[in-house]
Amino acid sequence: MIELLWHNGTTTSGTTWKMVERKIRTSQPRPFGSLKEFRLEMSARAKAWSGTIVSSSGSPEEFIKSLAAAGLFLLVNGDEK
Repeated sequence: MIELLWHNGTTTSGTTWKMVERKIRTSQPRPFGSLKEFRLEMSARAKAWSGTIVSSSGSPEEFIKSLAAAGLFLLVNGDEK
């Protein structure tokens, strides 16, 4: 199970990286028309949060791990099962 811990204490979890990415996308305050738009927004948040540049391309696993490395959330468990 993949599990993320956000700074406000909430968690996001799922059995695949794609599922977790979808859950993050659909839990945002505003809807995103495309995956690309969502990733660009999250990359901008990472830049604003920590100054870290996160590529909006790559697999869901690579993207989520990059966001975690930028400090947007803590990757509690990264085992896909």
